[in-house]
Amino acid sequence: MSIEACFYGLKQAPRAWFQCFSSFLMNLCFLLSQTDSFLFVHYIMAGTDSLLLYVDDMVLTKNNPNLIKTLIIWLSKEIVMKDLGSLHCFLGVEVQHDSHGVFLSQTKYGLNLLQRADMVEAKPIATLFVVGEHLSTERKLFLDPTLFQSLVGALQYLTISCPNLSFSVNSICQYMHTLIEDHFQALKRILRYVKDTVHHGL
Repeated sequence: MSIEACFYGLKQAPRAWFQCFSSFLMNLCFLLSQTDSFLFVHYIMAGTDSLLLYVDDMVLTKNNPNLIKTLIIWLSKEIVMKDLGSLHCFLGVEVQHDSHGVFLSQTKYGLNLLQRADMVEAKPIATLFVVGEHLSTERKLFLDPTLFQSLVGALQYLTISCPNLSFSVNSICQYMHTLIEDHFQALKRILRYVKDTVHHGL
């Protein structure tokens, strides 16, 4: 379930907002996750509540869907919020529900990335790297490192729903400060693979 919420003065004092909100959740026996500083978990006999907070957007999950309404009532007493219903998109990750569970993808994000790279019309390919290919720091320097770094950073975010990109993206990340044309060609190859698999997900 996706929730949009706000404290008055949020934009003026985001740190104070988070402190106030987290204190409120702690009073409801939520625990701050050790793996994510914006994830709160509440363990009870009837199930587990999870609340993920990003600025003024929240995602709520619960083992028992009927108890989500109770949690929303508690939250509504403290903050002004709007229930957006079932989760469909959060931070660029699209969520599709079916009888087997949920499917996570970043199709729109991937297409926007291809547009930024001016590769919407590029020919898709089915493999990330040429077998036996090794990147080096020799040969002709690439003259637009800002473009390269921007696209690689965006690709790193795409690995959320496409973990098979991780090795290739991390490989070209090693050459951020000593870029040559071959590195950009390797990046373009990854983007062509993205075009071929843009509808894939988890």
